[in-house]
Amino acid sequence: MPKGRLPYKKNKKLEENDLLLFMAGLAEYPEKFWSKRRRLREIKKAFRESQVKGKAGIFIVGGIIIDEIIDISKVGWKNSIRRYPNIIYSPHYYRKNDYPVAVIGKGFLLRKPFKISTSKLKPTKNFIELIGKENAYNTARNNYRRTRIIYVKDIDTIIEQLFSY
Repeated sequence: MPKGRLPYKKNKKLEENDLLLFMAGLAEYPEKFWSKRRRLREIKKAFRESQVKGKAGIFIVGGIIIDEIIDISKVGWKNSIRRYPNIIYSPHYYRKNDYPVAVIGKGFLLRKPFKISTSKLKPTKNFIELIGKENAYNTARNNYRRTRIIYVKDIDTIIEQLFSY
């Protein structure tokens, strides 16, 4: 990922054993909706209908328990690939003069995405329980877009809640 995309806080950067979660805006569409090519106007209309029915929102879809963060500009592509051969599959490798930061760790996907907001961008009860009321409302105020470090209970409890949802 580009360097500026990693969350940080004054005197705190992501490090080993931290949990990095990935969010996505998702919506449920009628089963036959994608059976033919759609225009953007039709997709937007179907999305709005999904929102009205409460079938759209922001979800946690997966994450990584961090083992290491590698700054490619300091280590170099050659050394990074020697140490972690899968890095060669990064699209950044094929861009000239692109030196991102690679997050290495144990990744996971949630079979059932964890809903963290309603269609009106309010945090869900489950999200508040997961990271605390203040953190959930701060995340909502930033429209779930700003990447940030949040101090929460232990990682095992969070992962357990995500997978038992």
